[in-house]
Order: sequence, then C-alpha cells, then structure tokens
Amino acid sequence: MSAFTTIARQEVLALRREKLPGIMLGIFIALVTVSSFIGFLTKNTVSDVWLKVSQAGLTQVPNPFASVSPLYYARNAVIYIILIGTLMAIVAGVTSGIRDRKAATVDLVLTRPASLRELVFGKLAGLGIWLMLVVGIVAVIASALITLIAGNFLSLDDYLRLLAFFALSLPLLLGFAGIGLLSGLLSSRESSALLGPIGVWAMLTFVAPQLGTAARPVALLNPVPAPATSGGAFDFLNVLTSPFSVSEKFKLASGLLLKDPDITGNLTLATANIVLFLAIVGALLLVVNRTRIRGVASE
Repeated sequence: MSAFTTIARQEVLALRREKLPGIMLGIFIALVTVSSFIGFLTKNTVSDVWLKVSQAGLTQVPNPFASVSPLYYARNAVIYIILIGTLMAIVAGVTSGIRDRKAATVDLVLTRPASLRELVFGKLAGLGIWLMLVVGIVAVIASALITLIAGNFLSLDDYLRLLAFFALSLPLLLGFAGIGLLSGLLSSRESSALLGPIGVWAMLTFVAPQLGTAARPVALLNPVPAPATSGGAFDFLNVLTSPFSVSEKFKLASGLLLKDPDITGNLTLATANIVLFLAIVGALLLVVNRTRIRGVASE
C-alpha cells in the first residue's frame, strides 16, 4: 500500500473520531433535512391561502405551486451547504492540518518513505472521501424526503439532477477544506489556524459578491444569486469580483440543476468556476514548506 493511500485512509479514520467536525456534521445533516420540510410547509401554506382566496372569488390566478417541480424542496439546501457545509469543511481541514503537528507525529511520518506532497495530498484525499460520505448521506436523505413529500417517485431526470446538485457541492466543500488544511499546516498557533480560513470564507461568500452587486448582506442568504448592479464603477467591480464569488456561482449552478425558474445563466461556466476554485487551492497546497510543517503549533 502506498504512503498516499495509507495517509488518506488514516485521515478518514481520524475524522470519524474528531468531536468538533462530528458536531458540525450532525448540524449540517439536520439542517439540510429540515430544509426539505421548509419547502413543503411553504408550498402548503401558499396553496391553502390561494384556495381560500380562490373560493371567495377574489382571484383568477392559478395556484403558483401547481406547476412547481418537486426539486423545489431542495432549494433551501443550497444556502445550508454554503453557510454550514463550507464551515464544517473548514473545521475538518484545520483539524486535519493541526492534529499531527500538535502530536509531533508529522516528524515521524516525514522520516518514512513518504514525500511531502504525498502527506499533504493524502490528507486532502482523506478529507475528500470523508466529505463524499457526508454528501452521500445527505443526498440519500434529501432524495427520500422529497419523494415522500411529493407522494410518488420522481422522474429519472429529477433524480439525476439531485445527484448532480449534491455532486457539485463536493468541489466547493473540498476547496474550503483545502483552505482549512493549508491554514492548519502553516499557522504557528492553533487559535489563529481557524480564524484565517473563516476570514477567507467571509470574503468569498459575502464581501466579493457584495462589491459586485451592491446587495445587502441579508440578501446574500437567499438561495438565488444576487443580480449584478450595472452602471458606473459597478460594471468594472462585477467583472473583477465575479470569479471570486464562488458561493454565487454555486447558487447559479445549483438553481439551474434544480430547475429554479428564477435563475438563468450558464451552467458550464459556473461549474468551471467552482472547479477552478478547487484547483487554485490545490496549487496553493503545493507551496507548503517541510520546515514549517515540522514546527509544533502552540495553543
């Protein structure tokens, strides 16, 4: 068995024993599960109001949910992946990077026939496998709940779209996990190892989109991407910040996959932006210094 495979397998086993990533995992699964019921309750409430208004002869407008796809119930999961899932990935990444340094076992590992790249990318691969298991569990739960709420099996196209949506979340989550891993490997203090990645997360999730769209921060909590503001300096800012607004790209791609009628755009370009984000994080991990990793992180 290669050093890369051994390190990846050990990382998966270690993450299963960690408390904080486990707690955030539970919260993430619970919120994504609840999001399906939120969509269900929204539909029932609006439909009940429409029925009463229609029976009273106050409207001739058809029920707004009459032609809504069952995938609508997965709509709120988009924002929970961006807010909770990415933070969970960051915590897992930081934990992975700091764990061996605190225990000083990284020195022992690097004396074995394992290169620095095998160590770093073995850890990243382990994080990827762990996230794949997490997303797989969430996808199964969400698909079962949506089927139950819809009252019948979805079409093959809808199931494939759900699968593509959750698969798309993997490069996003792994990218943020890689940022956390990078910080955990390089930070001199454990306390600062988590603050840096959260700062980057805030920049990519809120600051960059706000600069390009002039949207209020609360509007960025919507699963629909904020529309770009045109005119003046905003045209330049939108071009400049759009590639960094990876969360908005995820909203766009997810909305197109889930057949959200409020979202239009290019699925290929949005997906490519997310994959590029992961590739850039991977490139940054290549510059990790062996001497810096050997330093023991203090509290």
